[in-house]
Amino acid sequence: MAINVKLDESDVESARVMLYGIESGFPKAYARALNTTSENMRTNMVAMARDDYSFKAAEVRKRITIDRATWSHLTAAVRSTGKETHLTDFIGTNVTKKGVTVNIRKDTGRQLIPRTFKAAARNSGKEMVMRRPGAPRGQHESLYGRYGPPGSGGKAGSRATIDVFYGPHPEIVWNAEHNWRKLEVQADERLKVNFATEVDGVMRQYA
Repeated sequence: MAINVKLDESDVESARVMLYGIESGFPKAYARALNTTSENMRTNMVAMARDDYSFKAAEVRKRITIDRATWSHLTAAVRSTGKETHLTDFIGTNVTKKGVTVNIRKDTGRQLIPRTFKAAARNSGKEMVMRRPGAPRGQHESLYGRYGPPGSGGKAGSRATIDVFYGPHPEIVWNAEHNWRKLEVQADERLKVNFATEVDGVMRQYA
């Protein structure tokens, strides 16, 4: 999905008249407005993701990148991509004697995942929530079969690899139609305000 926002033709023409005679005045103002609006949109996306979920703001922000506009390329893009969301990317993921407790959705309260623990991944060093094969002996096989859970890489007669637990992606929040429309309206409003501010700034600079 994509959000497309642009200025009204009347606003563009008015700005061109006001900036007439100022070298690169229009592209400078427009590029700055686009980039500021993109930053505003990223802030709104982070806030929206955390309305109902306990995502850590920094972890959500990492997933959002901005392709910035330049004077010669008056287009900006805000993209959200990322791999799995680890349970450690949620606020309040704690270790107890019985396992790790999490509060993914704010309206569900804290929940226990039995026998889990937190540990750093061997390759990336990322802290994750994990669980070893079940006990007593044979319980893991009765749950998953001799080869372990899907994707575990376990082999017959061997110990299946440790399970890693994940939470929902923040993208599911933004991809909801009503939220997508809300972001689009916010971006459209901010672009108009930011452009007017930047046009005024360029005029003041060369006054």
